[in-house]
Amino acid sequence: KNKCTLLSKSFKDKKGGWFSFFIWPSTAGKNKTDVKLFSRSGLRQWMLYFFTNHLLSMKQNWNQRFSAEGYIYGELPNVFLKEQLMGLPAGKILFPGEGEGRNAVWAALQGWQVEAVDYSEAGKEKALALAQRMGTELVAYHIEDLNLFEPLHEHYDAIAMIFVHLAAAERQQLHRKLIAALKPGGTFLLEAFSKKQLAFNSGGPKDEAMLYDVAMLRDDFSALRIHLLEEQIGFLDEGTHHRGEASTLKMLAMKP
Repeated sequence: KNKCTLLSKSFKDKKGGWFSFFIWPSTAGKNKTDVKLFSRSGLRQWMLYFFTNHLLSMKQNWNQRFSAEGYIYGELPNVFLKEQLMGLPAGKILFPGEGEGRNAVWAALQGWQVEAVDYSEAGKEKALALAQRMGTELVAYHIEDLNLFEPLHEHYDAIAMIFVHLAAAERQQLHRKLIAALKPGGTFLLEAFSKKQLAFNSGGPKDEAMLYDVAMLRDDFSALRIHLLEEQIGFLDEGTHHRGEASTLKMLAMKP
């Protein structure tokens, strides 16, 4: 849900002072860039300004989406998640990027101790309303950006990432943190759009760098034992925003 691409290089001037050179996508139009040169003293302030405004913009975007009437991804759980969790003993489970809560609420109904995290207050509000309506509750729903979220070490029996798409550096960092948060013997579930999804209009990012392929997942989750990893074209029927023919990747893995 978060995307920010920066190219940077640091160097010393003739007096030994450190400077950083940044290039980033311009707001002036497609295929344009902005360039800026910073001293070390000014860099921290600019980085704080840039990322704070970037995160606020993305947060506002998702709050606006989740403020729509109804549940844009539906109220029913993801089919792959449901099939896999049905075969596991209930324990502690984490849902990163959970949004409106359809998967978290269903897991809670099955006896799981559920934590969710997302930076959208509108998503949390809908998730808690759905839980109340279904007669269950979540252990916690954290309002936090996934880049900043620090889950407890080896705390969860299962972690489920359902259609969470990030930029490459953010994705790899989050995956490392989540692997560390999984208990030995714990289960990691993932479904996401593959790079072939660009040929379909059933949902997902339109930036190929934010989509997945098999090699990427094998590399990111090499510390786990992967029991299932497959790419397939099927039909999505998840609310108004995931509907139609789609290319997705499904993964089931376990921490040794």
